[in-house]
Parts: sequence; C-alpha cells; structure tokens
Amino acid sequence: MRLSQADWRGFDRAGLRPGILHLGLGAFHRAHQAVLTQAAVETESGPWGIVAVNLRSAQVVRDLAAQDGLFSVVTRGAKGDSALVVGVTRGWLCAAEAPDAVLAHLADPDIRVVTLTVTEKAYGIDPATGGLDRTHPSVAADLARPDRPTGPLGFLVQGLRRRREAGVAPFTVLCCDNLPANGRVLRRLVLELAEALDPDLALWIGANVAFPSSMVDRIVPAATDETRARASALIGAEDVLAVETEPFIQWVIEDRFPQGRPAWDRAGAVMVRDVEPYEKMKLRLLNGSHTLIAHLGILHGLDYVRDVMAVPALAAQVHDHMKAAAATLRKFPNVNATWTDREIVIKRYMNLGIAAATPRGLMVPNIKDAQDMSLRELAIALNELTATARAGRTQPGDMQNGTLSITNIGSVGALFDTPIINQPQVAILGTGAIVKRPMVVTDADGNDSIAIRHMMYLSLTYDHRLVDGADAGRFLTTLRQRLEGGEFANELGL
Repeated sequence: MRLSQADWRGFDRAGLRPGILHLGLGAFHRAHQAVLTQAAVETESGPWGIVAVNLRSAQVVRDLAAQDGLFSVVTRGAKGDSALVVGVTRGWLCAAEAPDAVLAHLADPDIRVVTLTVTEKAYGIDPATGGLDRTHPSVAADLARPDRPTGPLGFLVQGLRRRREAGVAPFTVLCCDNLPANGRVLRRLVLELAEALDPDLALWIGANVAFPSSMVDRIVPAATDETRARASALIGAEDVLAVETEPFIQWVIEDRFPQGRPAWDRAGAVMVRDVEPYEKMKLRLLNGSHTLIAHLGILHGLDYVRDVMAVPALAAQVHDHMKAAAATLRKFPNVNATWTDREIVIKRYMNLGIAAATPRGLMVPNIKDAQDMSLRELAIALNELTATARAGRTQPGDMQNGTLSITNIGSVGALFDTPIINQPQVAILGTGAIVKRPMVVTDADGNDSIAIRHMMYLSLTYDHRLVDGADAGRFLTTLRQRLEGGEFANELGL
C-alpha cells in the first residue's frame, strides 16, 4: 500500500498552519530542512508547516500529493537503519504549472520565511562579478515578463512586491544552498533584479527584508530502488519519495528573523550571529579532507572514502591534514580544545567555564556559545551564572561540555595563582587581584615618568601535549594588549 495519512503517527497535521514556503523540493530538502523543521514543531508547536514548491518538475509534486504530503527519510548508521516519516509539508505546488498560486502564497501574511535549495546554477550568478547574470535563462525571462516569474529570483521579487503593495510585512529569505555567505549573495541578486524592474521596490527590499546566511551539511545520495525497498521494509508502506542519508546533520543559521522562525535551535540547528567561521570550518576540514581522500584514493587505486580510511597510513595523512587545517581557523585554536587518549578535538564553539566558590565547594559552570556574545551579554551571563552557583541551583548540564575555563583567584585578594586544568580541557586562565603599582609611562614625545597604575597578573595553565609555550605566550600577550588598549564603554552599553 502507498504511504498515506493512515500511516501517520505524529502531531495533528490538520492543525499545522503553513508558515514557510520552500523553493526546491529535492532530496536534500526532504532529508535536511524538512527533518529539522518537523523536529522543531514537535519540540515547540507553532504555525510552521511547509508549502513545498518545485520550480520545474511536476512529478515530485504529484507524488507528494498522492502520499498526502508524506515521505520517509531512511538514516543508515553503524548501529543499523531507521526511518522517519516526515509530515511537516502542508502544501505542494509546481511553479511551472501554477505560478499564480505560488505568488498567492508568497503574498500571504502567514508565510513568514522563504527557504531555498535550488542549487547554485539556478540563481543566475555572474562568475566574473558575483552579481546578476542577465543572460541566464530564468533571469532573462523574469526581466522580460516580471509578472510571470519562472526563476527563484523572479518569484522572490514579485512576492515581495505584492506584500509591499498590500502593506504586509516582508518574509525572511533563507538560502540553504552551498554558497559561501549565501545570504549576502542572494540579497545582492534580488536587489539587482528588483533595481532593474522597480528601483523603489529595490529600496524597500534593501531596507526591510532580512537575508540571513546559513550553512548546511548532510550527505544525501541519489535514491535508488534499494532505497525505496529499504524504506518500505521499515515503515510498512510503499514510498516513491523515500530518501536515504547519514546520521550526521548540521544547520548553522544566522539568527535574523524579524517575523519569527521555528524553534530550529531546539531541534539541533546552531543559531549564530556570524556563519563565516562555520563555513571556513566546513570548507577546510570537511571539503578539504574529502578532496585529499579522493586524491589518495586515485593514487592508490581505491574507489571509496571508506577504503582510503581503512588504510592506517592514509588515514594518518588525512588526520594530519585536518590538524593543520584546524590551526588556520582561529588565532589560538589549540587553547579551545579537549584531549582524549585517542584524539584531539578542536572546538568550533566556546563554552566558557567560570570557576565559582560556593558553600558546596568549587564549581565550574560554563557560558554556552560564548563566542556569539557581546561583552555586555557576557557580563550579564557571568553574573547570572555565579549567582546561580552560589545559590546552589546549578544543574549538571550547566557544568558539561566546557571548552576553556577562567578562575579569578583575585576575588579573595591573591595576586597570582597556578590553577589546575579542568580536564578534559587543555587550558585554564587565572586572573589575580587588581592592585595599584608604580610603573614607567612614556608620553607621546618619548619622555618617561613614574605613574600609579592598576595592575593585574594573568596566568595560563596549559596541557603541553597540545599547547606549546610559544602559543601560550602569544595568547597571554594578545589578551594583555586587548585589556590595556580596549575601550569597553560602548560594548558594555555605558
């Protein structure tokens, strides 16, 4: 029997209102954004059903309609296969057959986010300028007949035009294609097309529409008859739309959604202020390593990634490459890391541990994702963290997964300390008491004088297996220069 609503065992689909329109109903969307959106809705309910739009092919839309908007995602892992039936899709259209219906959804105030997975070539990017290629078939068609769009840019511009004319707040445009800085890229393309059609509309889009960037990662190979057979065995129904994927999934999203968004962060997505560090991580560690593996495979007559990684000498080369690449991601990446008997893990995030003396003894809760916080936000989080610890309300999760710790021995009047590393971290920073000391001060004319200045000792205890003395010294020097030269009033909101 064909997969249908009768096979659904999840939330009330009838009560799930559409809030997202997605362009590009391919396998990757079904195994990635749809999966995490469903998880977000299951975690925190809201009007975030997906209207799925395919620009060209109508077959996948017909198949989705025949299955009541349901499809399955088979996850293949070392512990066996599992299948998830996804039911977050609440509408399905082929833009080539029903452009007016797509535009009506784009103008609907209930649609607050538009996501895209249409592949890089569909946008019409001029490789020489990075801007709009007016000779691209869909771009040229949308310039000639803007009222009958065919490409993703044309639909976005006309949808936004309708919302502007109706006095409706614009949707947020979230690109999910593999393009560095994809939000900025898509914003430029949309503005250039809008400028060519209606300069006033372009000004309105530029002033009002958010284009957050995102980074996606999940391997989704082309589905085969074997995929569909495996899905059928797992879900007990025939699914012509079944896709298979790996257990790993990653979605890093710049958190700018003026009209709201699903609780993607509670579903596993990483919401950040800047996606670029994560893009660099992926390009250098994942893509770079895969390229190396491919070359090693060719040189040694090996066909698959697994074959290369099964050869200890070749696997060691790949690991050496990853260690070298990781060192380029941050100025002092090794300080924010963990060490195990088997591997070095350099973290892409910073959970900043703060040692706090409490009636129950020393506790080290940590500030999660401290790298995304302003100085003011860090100060507020620090006060809350220490107050909670001293009140005895710290939860076990608050002390897990720290990456770098700070201890303030100066709070009890001590000038200097050699703190002990909070394993499995590899470094801990100690701060002493701030005291007045005489020091030599050189003025702009090069004249020296003795002046009273506030001084503080900094110390760094580090694991020499990963952090060498030179890096430790440079880390402390950089921190000292930042403290001595910084003007923090604006950052603190003073």
